[in-house]
Amino acid sequence: MGLPKDPSQSGKRKSWGYNLVFSIFCFLVTTTLFLLLLLLSPSDRICIAQSAVYKRAIEGINYEWVNFGDYFYPSSVYRHASPERDLAWEKLMNHDVISISENELSALQQSPDISWKQLADGGRAAVLGGQHQMNCLNLLRRHSHMELEDPSRTWLRNDVDRCIELLRHQLMCAGDVTPFLELSVHTFAGSKPDLRTMHKCRRYGDLKDWMKKNSQGTFYAKWEMEG
Repeated sequence: MGLPKDPSQSGKRKSWGYNLVFSIFCFLVTTTLFLLLLLLSPSDRICIAQSAVYKRAIEGINYEWVNFGDYFYPSSVYRHASPERDLAWEKLMNHDVISISENELSALQQSPDISWKQLADGGRAAVLGGQHQMNCLNLLRRHSHMELEDPSRTWLRNDVDRCIELLRHQLMCAGDVTPFLELSVHTFAGSKPDLRTMHKCRRYGDLKDWMKKNSQGTFYAKWEMEG
């Protein structure tokens, strides 16, 4: 007659088996999640939600690939001075005012105690920063094409300086990290930058459409009224 089995030893073997299965399961889950993180990149919407301060404008943001080299050719519709070029630039402009609620002011790091311009819906009047920057760039363009003796150059000078500062801040804030590769050429320098870089850009037309849809009126910059 054999010795009776120790029930504690049997329980230990079962417990060890359960722990092994559980450990293998956790290892497989962890490995799978790690591989997914390596293989999957966050969507555009996730990236926008993390970077956009003004969340309501997210619905107007879509992306497209743009070759910056296209803008360096003389055939660009935005280069040189002519009535046709002026019209092309005017189509880039947007004069719609949007409404910012008091809750949205805190997300913009702004105080509700400042005397902001009030709108009929109770919100504060605002325009998107990109539109103001485009207005500034158009001012610089117009100023560069003026005759040196044109008296308008004098009263535009302060506005031009402010626009240069605004665009400097924007360039430093955005900090484009797209590399410009160097082309090997038979010149004294030995190379030149290849400007045909591809950039994933927000569709400017979609932002204009969003502002038009959410417009609470229009505004015109001082230089546009006086120019």
